Amino acid sequence: GSGDSSSSGASSGTVSLVAAPQASSKISQALQSGDASALTDAKLVAQHAQYAQQQISLTQAARISSLYQGVSTEYDPTQWSYWVQPRNTATAQPLIVGDQGNALASISVAGGGRSAGFGVQVLSKFNANELVAYRPAFKRLLAWLVRGDAAGTLPATLNVAFAGINASSSAAGMAKAGMPVTAIACDFIVTPACATNAHLLVVGGDLAASAGLETSIRALVAAGRPVLYVHTKSNWTSDSAIQVLAGMGLPPAALAADGSASAPS
Repeated sequence: GSGDSSSSGASSGTVSLVAAPQASSKISQALQSGDASALTDAKLVAQHAQYAQQQISLTQAARISSLYQGVSTEYDPTQWSYWVQPRNTATAQPLIVGDQGNALASISVAGGGRSAGFGVQVLSKFNANELVAYRPAFKRLLAWLVRGDAAGTLPATLNVAFAGINASSSAAGMAKAGMPVTAIACDFIVTPACATNAHLLVVGGDLAASAGLETSIRALVAAGRPVLYVHTKSNWTSDSAIQVLAGMGLPPAALAADGSASAPS
């Protein structure tokens, strides 16, 4: 798991696309109700499932391509990184894949929102003049989180609310990555309403775990509040990390010594 340089994992070649299948009101109703008892045409169901999976794959490939357009994919978290493995591949996908094939960072559109999770404290690493090559890609990620478009224009200064993390070093790291921030006073876990004053919510692993933490994060994401999680526990897990990432649609898998990385194909 040494941290060597990375390259894009995009694949080349021609891919045969599946044509859109015949429309089916029965399938539409089954998807809405969860009741498949009226479905009798197994071939048509399979065609719809294959087409739906294709569209998800195309959307995710386009999203990754946009995030890394014109910037380096090099990412060296050093020896250790927490794994942030997407479980539901319909709503989440790897952002950075390590040399052992594990997701070191992932993004999610679960709940109709946008969130991202990193297995290391990337902001403090930026502040320590590490991960310099990844800064431009990170700025595009921020644009996607905040604007919904990696090529979007960010505010001159980003209003950020921090929780479970050292706000001063994290804000300084974001500034070194090319995004000056203003840290706003908002305990969005206790008072979610104040999150409307922030462009971005940044969460670390130092929060206290609680019965409602996962639900709180899920509600913030569903309300359209962009969330960035950065792991602050080195190679250790924490109950709050599990809850926060689950609320983002990114329940963690494990920790790893998996250093070199690339953009997924």
